[in-house]
Amino acid sequence: MNKKYEIPTNKNIFCYSSKTEILEPPTTLPDELRLWTSLSLEDYSNIVHRLNIHFKNKQKSSFVWFLLLICIVVSVVLYVKQPLETKYITIILVGSLLIVVIFHFYVITLLNKNLNRILIVLNEQYSCKGLKIESENFTVGFGRNRRNITRINIAYNEDWNRQPNPQLFENPIIQPNHQEIELSTIQQIPSQPYYTPPIPPPNNVYNSISLEKDDQQSISNNYSQPQSINNNYSQPQSINNNYSQPQSYSNVDNIPIDLESPHKINK
Repeated sequence: MNKKYEIPTNKNIFCYSSKTEILEPPTTLPDELRLWTSLSLEDYSNIVHRLNIHFKNKQKSSFVWFLLLICIVVSVVLYVKQPLETKYITIILVGSLLIVVIFHFYVITLLNKNLNRILIVLNEQYSCKGLKIESENFTVGFGRNRRNITRINIAYNEDWNRQPNPQLFENPIIQPNHQEIELSTIQQIPSQPYYTPPIPPPNNVYNSISLEKDDQQSISNNYSQPQSINNNYSQPQSINNNYSQPQSYSNVDNIPIDLESPHKINK
């Protein structure tokens, strides 16, 4: 978080001063939060509202403490008018002031714890939108007017929008007829492998497997039959060879005739 935006205080309240801690109710979202975070105006208003509840309670407690201090001073003045011993007056004055101071610090401690608790809850709710809510304590004024005040800052990172939006992972788009698997059901799956009996194949598969080896030789013989048939059909070639054996013929006068050169007669 490299940038901070300080939530302004409400200047429209009665008796406004620089010590006021009540935050201003927003009407528009500041440009810093609109550009560099995914915070909406409704979320920003919710943050301011919950923090204002704490600051109003703190203001009420300080008002009660001031009333108690006035009551102690008045009671001491009334006791002084009565004829009391000096030791009783000092005991009453010191005791009452000590009680008021202890009560004041106790209330401040409770309010600080309450503020830290509120900030933790808000950060858990809105940290996914690229921001972090922080408190800053400092003093204002001098002398008797010195007072500790608290300011609320919203820290954000200018590079947050350049990173993947974590809301897409928290709220994924669920398709229709989508069934999610719960984590509890996944953890119940046993880690050790288990035995599953094999599913017997149908009878046709057994018959085909048993006949495969028996039929292999017969099938090969069937495919070899055309070769024997071709041998049978090759017999006419030998017949033709028988008819081609006589190379010479004799005429009526017993004159040999050369078949290769029929025009030449050998006498």
